[in-house]
Amino acid sequence: QSEGSNGKEGDDESSEAGADGGVITTFEEIDGKPMYNEMMESLLKLKPVSLELTDDSDQHAGHAGSKGWEESGESHFSLQMV
Repeated sequence: QSEGSNGKEGDDESSEAGADGGVITTFEEIDGKPMYNEMMESLLKLKPVSLELTDDSDQHAGHAGSKGWEESGESHFSLQMV
């Protein structure tokens, strides 16, 4: 069994395996962040034991392509996964 995600909503979300060291199987969806939610869903298929997906879109304002996903403005992410 595993824990869901924690952290600041929309900025930094991480999930880590439960005490038994199992794979992560769930995460908490964030309203208004469809790209984040789809990425997390896809990444869980790789059966990670540690997963941190950070939305860095606000750090790229003004760059080409920085408008990101039309509905949410998501454009840049950082990923750490084991």
